[in-house]
Amino acid sequence: MKIKYFIIGLIAAAVVLIPFYIFVLKPDDDTNKNLSEDGQLYTCGMHPEIISDEPGLCPICEMNLTPIKNTNSKSSGEKKILYWRAPMDPNEIYDEPGKSKMGMDLVPVYDDEGSAQGFVTIDPEVQQNMNIKTDLVEIKKLSSKVTTNGVLVKDETKEYIVTTKVAGWIEKLYVNYTGQKVRKGQKLMEIYSPQLVAAQQELLTALSYQNTANQSSLESIKQSGDELVGDAIRKLQLFDISENEINRLIKTKELKTYITLYAPNSGTVISKNVLEGEKIMAGSPLLQITNLTNLWLTADIYEYELSKIKLGSNAVIKFNFLPDKSYAGKIYFIYPTIDAS
Repeated sequence: MKIKYFIIGLIAAAVVLIPFYIFVLKPDDDTNKNLSEDGQLYTCGMHPEIISDEPGLCPICEMNLTPIKNTNSKSSGEKKILYWRAPMDPNEIYDEPGKSKMGMDLVPVYDDEGSAQGFVTIDPEVQQNMNIKTDLVEIKKLSSKVTTNGVLVKDETKEYIVTTKVAGWIEKLYVNYTGQKVRKGQKLMEIYSPQLVAAQQELLTALSYQNTANQSSLESIKQSGDELVGDAIRKLQLFDISENEINRLIKTKELKTYITLYAPNSGTVISKNVLEGEKIMAGSPLLQITNLTNLWLTADIYEYELSKIKLGSNAVIKFNFLPDKSYAGKIYFIYPTIDAS
């Protein structure tokens, strides 16, 4: 009887112990699984594609690997679907469920799956080291600002060349150096010209003949005298002799052995190509004078930026030697040709 009771006691104990083992001592498979999934991963701040399950050095840049923030913890409640992706291509993303390009059912990606295949969540410290910046997408007008370098040049509409229509020698030079400022009507130089002396003498001879012809009773002779004087005056005018000088010659009958050139406009001497006493030929460029009150600024714009500028566009100009000062201007002209370089 004792053996019988003992066996029954073992069976009863088994009935009690077995459930205890099942519900108390049996390891939790989910717990072991979570322990495996929650293992810390490490990545490189400069090469986020490098992922390791233990700390160490990056095989590319040999920087210390940093821990990746764990985003696999299961949150209570219903999980939020971020988007849908193709099972064979994680870069193929959709906003709604459906079929992929290969005809396969799309797979949902939840908000706690930031570290799923093809997606890595990086610790904020690592993001700062990688200089990653994010911002909200918004609708706004794109900037049409173009920054470039320019060069100041003279206003081509306010420059002129001083020359003469007679050959001769520089008798007196009043402008002695490049950069000298001149005023409108100021004397520039005096030129001795035998050609000019001969033209003046022709006028005096024509005047003498005119006086004689006027005493004739024949109208044709009188007319020839007037024509001869008119031709002589026009010749002097073609030599750029002023009306005042011609009237002086008619009145005083005194020949001038030189011609005086005056500045047609105010400006600055940019180029001086003559010396006092030098022989010159008709048409030789003697002085180049430019008004520097207003300047042009020519700037190079790349071809792909041409759509951002147009005539009348505003421009702000700054110079390195005046960092605290800026000048305002407008685009006045766009060259019709493109420099291939």
